[in-house]
Amino acid sequence: MSVASLVLGIIGIITAFTGILAPVGFILVVVGLILGIVDVVKKGKIGGKKGIGIAGIVICAIMVVTLLIESAIMVLGVGMYMINSASTLDSSDLDVQAGTAFNSKFLSYMGRQGGTATKQLLSVISSNNILYPEHTVTCMLDGSIEYDLSTARTKIFTSRYYQVSFSYDSDGYVNRVNITTQY
Repeated sequence: MSVASLVLGIIGIITAFTGILAPVGFILVVVGLILGIVDVVKKGKIGGKKGIGIAGIVICAIMVVTLLIESAIMVLGVGMYMINSASTLDSSDLDVQAGTAFNSKFLSYMGRQGGTATKQLLSVISSNNILYPEHTVTCMLDGSIEYDLSTARTKIFTSRYYQVSFSYDSDGYVNRVNITTQY
């Protein structure tokens, strides 16, 4: 048991240098400390040599304290990082995230599209304009603005291809879809 105590104390020293294994090392040094104490008490009753057991106890006791301090520092460090990260998140970050989420439903239609996909895009715009009237999206079809999206849908033919691009407002939100017929 004394050798096991000493070995577990040495393993505790090694794990103290690795942040990930420190909790495992803490458990091992506590077990090593208990084994060392039991060994020294047993050998004290029978008059055996206690040197290795005492060395194991000393190393394990030092490592218990060291690993507790290391764990406390790590917890405080992570806590401070989380507090600082939360405090640096401002409304402009949230605006960017909202704009990105808003724009993502349109961006998959960018580029050359078939007529069916282009009609689907107009349906997405119609739904968007109902859900987000503060971010109304208009449609420019072959150079003229179409305010009535159902009329624009009738001008899109499934047998043709269309080039789709976007214009953005000053806040970065899509505010116009530009559709050009490809001949």
